[in-house]
Amino acid sequence: MSLDTISITFILVNLAYLMTFTALSIKEVLWLRVVLACSHSMIFINNYYYAQNYNVAVWNFIFILVNVIQVVRIYDDRKPRMIPHDMEDLYRGIFSAFTSKEFLYFMNLGEKEIINKQKLISLGDHQKDLLLVLNGDALVMREGKHLAKLNRGQFLGEISFLTDQPASADVYAEDELQYIKWDQSKIRAIKISNNAFWAKLNSVLTNDLTAKITS
Repeated sequence: MSLDTISITFILVNLAYLMTFTALSIKEVLWLRVVLACSHSMIFINNYYYAQNYNVAVWNFIFILVNVIQVVRIYDDRKPRMIPHDMEDLYRGIFSAFTSKEFLYFMNLGEKEIINKQKLISLGDHQKDLLLVLNGDALVMREGKHLAKLNRGQFLGEISFLTDQPASADVYAEDELQYIKWDQSKIRAIKISNNAFWAKLNSVLTNDLTAKITS
């Protein structure tokens, strides 16, 4: 091995270790993946072209591919999507922690419905759905006593969803009420497949419940 080759190997290996060390201090996942891809690239170049250790080179090529794929996936997840005009206030308000892709995904999981002066939730029933008011007012009653009036951007059935307990009050549509509903079992399945999304949703529901209690 020539002196020039030894110098290049020395630079590549140490540069790779420096990048790996730097990656340990990076909290941003996207940049963490980028730095790791660069680090493995240095090791790949050294082992494929200079040290000719092809076994190590192949494994580092695989590591490069994994990190590049993750970079593309993370970038795609964060890329802004067009939010429908009638949903912008919800996205920028209660769902501000969501990416635009996550918000649209969640909205598309639900079903929009409209009722008029009908009972929506009965005290003591086990709720199958989580609901979000889009337009109109929902009256929350218990034993004939008015407890609250909920409107656009407020959830219904979130206590049952969070605690898995029966409904604690009756809910009626004051007049025409438009809402979107999600099957609770489908939402709970997200916890297994996408824990980060679940954590954001749980935070949204907890904030909504806290706001109701404090008001």
